[in-house]
Amino acid sequence: TPSSDNKAIQIVVGKMVRAPRSSRDDTTAKPILCRAIVSTITNDNVATLMWEDPSPLLVGERFLVAPKMDSDNEEDDPEVDVAKISPLLPFEISTTDNDTKNYNILQLKNQGDELLRLRDPSAAIERYEGALYLSSSNIQVGGTVIINRNGYPTNVQVDCMEEGNPAMLDVVTCEEGKEGEEFTIPSSRVLLALLPEISALNVDDAPQSDRIQEVSY
Repeated sequence: TPSSDNKAIQIVVGKMVRAPRSSRDDTTAKPILCRAIVSTITNDNVATLMWEDPSPLLVGERFLVAPKMDSDNEEDDPEVDVAKISPLLPFEISTTDNDTKNYNILQLKNQGDELLRLRDPSAAIERYEGALYLSSSNIQVGGTVIINRNGYPTNVQVDCMEEGNPAMLDVVTCEEGKEGEEFTIPSSRVLLALLPEISALNVDDAPQSDRIQEVSY
């Protein structure tokens, strides 16, 4: 919960914080939150912000799921009462190369869930994307992967994998009721590799804590 005490959360110029972000026309809906850098702070405890552009956490490539804000319908220099500003979570404040090497899929997924509950979907997507990246590196013969085929995500099974940079995969499509189509692709076209225990899991048998949780806005 945002604090009304400016000093308590150390809001200073140049610091990254989390604040409500709304369009000019959105006066009734509960606003989402986004990370921003504090540009100025007035004597009336009003901060001028610069919104952060989200970027992938573990790789410098484009997002699989790109956060999008309607920036054309926003104020150019948003001003927010410091009482509505909150600090970043501890795991967001210091992310070094050593930290990222120690990430695991479940940790990143849980961090994304925590950020989504805070109503900060852009920051959550960074964590979910990191989990997807770690998962997509786990390509195995006999496993199922999701690839980019003609601009659409497609499930295929890996029949053979030849080492290289990138590795080449012999795959077959997994469309129910249709004969599988075989072709060869570079591993760089893999969007996501499904872990064997997940792809074989019956959702009805999954523990409640492992099922997708609905977040209400």
